[in-house]
Amino acid sequence: MAHHPHHKHLHQRKSTEPSFNVDTDDPVIRACEHQWDAHKSDCSGFVRAVATELGISLSGNANQLVALMNSSSQWRDLGTDASQAMSYANNGYLVVAGLATSGHGHVAVVVRANSSVPIAYWGKLHSVGRKHASIHYSWNAHDLKHVSYFARTV
Repeated sequence: MAHHPHHKHLHQRKSTEPSFNVDTDDPVIRACEHQWDAHKSDCSGFVRAVATELGISLSGNANQLVALMNSSSQWRDLGTDASQAMSYANNGYLVVAGLATSGHGHVAVVVRANSSVPIAYWGKLHSVGRKHASIHYSWNAHDLKHVSYFARTV
């Protein structure tokens, strides 16, 4: 069989990278990847663990996290503006999406991505969350428009 130099590297490299394009040089994405397995079933635990890895102290459940970020001068309230959340995430901020509800609210980490919709990681109460997925999977369409975004420098 003839050797074709332009095919030289085609099958030699075994990839250990995820099937999606994840920028593991980004500190927020790296923290999300590090904390995923231990916290994929707990949205607030996941956000707290990612924040801790980035040197930011957070405590409480999802509703308490939303209230804390909403009232803290250390967090920038981006309102419900998803495009602004993506911009902050793309500029290296820790961006948390959150919606407080009666019972259990929900929180997620929005990450740097070349996407027209926010890409996020989240844990989920009583099931498993998702990593590096469209935020549209994290809330239903009705709730998504009420989700608030908060940003903090890392």
